[in-house]
Parts: sequence; structure tokens; C-alpha cells
Amino acid sequence: MWLLMENKMSLMIIGATGAGKTTALNAIACLIRPSHKIISVEEVAEINLPHENWTSTIARSGFGVEGEGEITL
Repeated sequence: MWLLMENKMSLMIIGATGAGKTTALNAIACLIRPSHKIISVEEVAEINLPHENWTSTIARSGFGVEGEGEITL
């Protein structure tokens, strides 16, 4: 993971419920340089990273015409 961050590559943390994704992300986030960008996409907002360059996005259902405006994972 360190090599991915050093080479400015993307990293995805995925897994089943209760697998420790949030715990792993919180630990890894402490190693990320402040100049690097973090983007999280969640169905339910659970992550709260102490990182100045972090953007959080939440998936949502569409509205109006079926399927329009939907943001999924």
C-alpha cells in the first residue's frame, strides 16, 4: 500500500460487513501525506478522517424519472 501511495496510484478498500474496512482505512489514513487527496464513497457515512485533503461522497437513490440522478457504488 505504501508503494501505491508513493507512486500516486489509487487504492480501494472493499470487503464484507464487519471485515474491518473502516478500521484499516483509519490506520492507513494516518500514513497519507497531507498533500495527497483522499476520496471516499460510502452508502452510509461512517468514515471521519482527520485529513485536510479528504472528500467524502455518499451514494444515493435517483429521484423523478426512474434511474435518473442515481449515484451508486
